[in-house]
Amino acid sequence: MTQPEQHQLLEEWTNTQTDYPRNSTIHELFTFQAAQTPNAIAIAYKNQEITYRELDKRSNILANYLQKLGVKKETLVSLYLDRSPDLIISILAILKAGGAYLPLDTSTPLERTKTILKDSETSILITQKSYLNIVNNVNNNLNYIVIDEPFISVDLCDDNPLKVKVNGDNLAYVMYTSGSTGTPKGVCVVHRGVVRLVKNNNFANFTDNEVILQLASIAFDAATFEIWQSLLNGGKLVLMPVKTPSLQDIGKAIEQYNITTLWLTAGLFHLIVEEHIEYLKPLKKILAGGDTLSISQVKKVLEEVPHCQLINGYGPTENTTFTCCHTIRINDTNKKSIPIGRPIANTQVYLLDNNLQLVDIGLPGELYIAGDGLARGYLNRPQLTAEKFIKNPFSNESNSRLYKTGDLGCWNKDGTIEFLGRIDYQIKIRGYRVELGEIEAVLSKNNQVNSTVVLSTDNNYEDKKLIAYIVPKTEIDREKLRDFLKERLPDYMIPSEFIFLSEFPLTINGKLDRKQLLNLKLERNKQENHIFCPKTKVEKQLLFIWETILGEKISINESFFQLGGNSLQAIQIISRIRDTFDINLPVSVILEGTTIIDLAKIIENSKFKKEDVLNWSTLSLKPLSNRQDFPLSILSRKNVAN
Repeated sequence: MTQPEQHQLLEEWTNTQTDYPRNSTIHELFTFQAAQTPNAIAIAYKNQEITYRELDKRSNILANYLQKLGVKKETLVSLYLDRSPDLIISILAILKAGGAYLPLDTSTPLERTKTILKDSETSILITQKSYLNIVNNVNNNLNYIVIDEPFISVDLCDDNPLKVKVNGDNLAYVMYTSGSTGTPKGVCVVHRGVVRLVKNNNFANFTDNEVILQLASIAFDAATFEIWQSLLNGGKLVLMPVKTPSLQDIGKAIEQYNITTLWLTAGLFHLIVEEHIEYLKPLKKILAGGDTLSISQVKKVLEEVPHCQLINGYGPTENTTFTCCHTIRINDTNKKSIPIGRPIANTQVYLLDNNLQLVDIGLPGELYIAGDGLARGYLNRPQLTAEKFIKNPFSNESNSRLYKTGDLGCWNKDGTIEFLGRIDYQIKIRGYRVELGEIEAVLSKNNQVNSTVVLSTDNNYEDKKLIAYIVPKTEIDREKLRDFLKERLPDYMIPSEFIFLSEFPLTINGKLDRKQLLNLKLERNKQENHIFCPKTKVEKQLLFIWETILGEKISINESFFQLGGNSLQAIQIISRIRDTFDINLPVSVILEGTTIIDLAKIIENSKFKKEDVLNWSTLSLKPLSNRQDFPLSILSRKNVAN
């Protein structure tokens, strides 16, 4: 490599430094923003609004309580809450008390939640009344704070700001991702990583007029961008009122709240563009990522929503949400794939060979990341941290590190990066990074499984499937095996297909032949005479919808999960049902494991109309400040049990 080429890679394309408050904390910047715009609306949720002043005050009250409970610098406090103002109040309060938050997805199976809480060693959990029966069975050593019970009068609470000595290097949150050993791993993100993401960055121009929809799971790092991009810059954060929204719910929220900015996983982006692109037309910015973007769907947005800035965002949780971003232009649709762009401000990216040497422009290399977005490492995993976070050979700073992503990419001549895939068996599903080894490890714990391999197949941009190949010890019931996994893994990690084999195919060298496994015809071993055919007009219409979306011949007495359906397909089915039958069922109807027979009866007897599931959006917004009691109840484990 010539000196000019090396200078281009090390200086021109990776010199991303900008001036930003790198030593400030998240809560300091929020407090400053609240002082600047106290009467501006910080949060909108259903029929409620809360100002920056009110949000600051209420989070101060809870922060003082947390400190009295023993929360101090870097104390980890877990959150088991649905989207609501109380969730945001709790996050801010934890940070103001000096602690760090551990967000838990309330849709995650109980066994996985137990594993995370045990691994994190957290002793305090903030929850809501509706989840008391669940969390009471999670961990016998937890102290619970029930956030939505009127218990403590505001007059008796201290709403003065706390003085806690934390800085940009201190822990802000821990977010768990899939682990190859069968146990999820906690990524420790510091304040500086978040601040560098949302303050004086270069991937988009965000102002205090921004209205951002908080749509992602709180346990998914897209929520980091949604929440703090809004609240640290004076914007309005709209909390999606529906836990698992349909496309119609999303479209109605965009319209009702005048949303300007929306982050979508690649799968959900493709689905909205295909089914209802008109929902995106009011937006000014769309950020999509988490997987490869379809060129045809991107082109459709650029042509039909030309005033909207469309950004492809790439980045692992270990580098705080975004590493690279690219504003997509129409000429990008003529390329092999949509570029992931350039490193964002205060972030460096290097494409290296196996010897940690720079690769030439146009040649593939592993993507390594440096800069202010890097996480501290993995919680209680010093060996894994040392393996993935290594010394940076391109920096003179002694504490500079590189994160080894395992992603492959190459530099384009224009200084953008093309994503080329993985060097291992980690994959992306619905925006989540999934270690196939974790699924295999959980499957292997089933007493009827002798050995197993899990692979991913891509039929198209919208349909990435997990296939579990199993050599059983004894005959296994597919549904019992699926139930076994549902108790231990989130829905996006449940295989769509289970293929039972007497032995695995091997290569000539005696290694597992993964290619031959993927070439096996995917069937459910169903005989034609076992298929139940539709009898009514509604059943026939539903069968057409299901077979079109699921891509196979099915029986009307099989449940959605028996057919290997996932949440994106459930959203798509609900969208088609709305268009066909003029009713708006909640997505949960499909996710409860409904069959076509059950669904037909619901539709035939349904009192749902298009607006029935959307009543939240037709209500006039009201402030929260007229509440007389602060919704906070401190309950110990003993209190909850009794």
